[in-house]
Amino acid sequence: MAATVVLVLGCVVALAGDPPAPAAAPARLKKVAVLPFDVAKGMDLQLGATFSGALLGEVRKARGSEVSLMAPDDVVQALPDALRGRLKRCSMATCKAQMAQAVSADRALWGSVSRVGGTVVLNLALLEASDGAQVAQWSGKTPEKELDKLLDQLPASVEVLFPAPKPPPRRRACAAATRSRHAPGAAARGAPAGVRPAYPA
Repeated sequence: MAATVVLVLGCVVALAGDPPAPAAAPARLKKVAVLPFDVAKGMDLQLGATFSGALLGEVRKARGSEVSLMAPDDVVQALPDALRGRLKRCSMATCKAQMAQAVSADRALWGSVSRVGGTVVLNLALLEASDGAQVAQWSGKTPEKELDKLLDQLPASVEVLFPAPKPPPRRRACAAATRSRHAPGAAARGAPAGVRPAYPA
């Protein structure tokens, strides 16, 4: 038994003696331009700002160390005059990607608020600024008189739009010994067949 403990401790010591892995260079934060949310006709236009502001707060709380967000007002201010005038008519993904490119963002995040019967629907999409390709999409809905319930769904949207990064692979630990080590005289005490006693050199 003592020899087995020594073998295990030897494994631990070997691991402890390994040189530490070099620290990885910090990854550059993805810059995401949050465009003003579209609001359907006949609805309160303030809903766009309400949902986009709440979403920004949730993303910063959950992924603030991984994503750099540019708020809608900041995006509008940073756009060249020619593009700023097109923003309200910008419905295509390629147009939204162009807006993100214009403010040096990696991706564009946009949303739309609409009403279907007595239900309010919020659609969110994350697009690549390079070509307008959709990276992720999320939808939520709630009865029109219970908008707070839609706000409560926003943390779930963050998990879809900005999933947590995968942890780095763990270093391979030394394999546990599968053969028993026996002290001198173990064979005389009935060592299992095929196990060679370990005598000191």
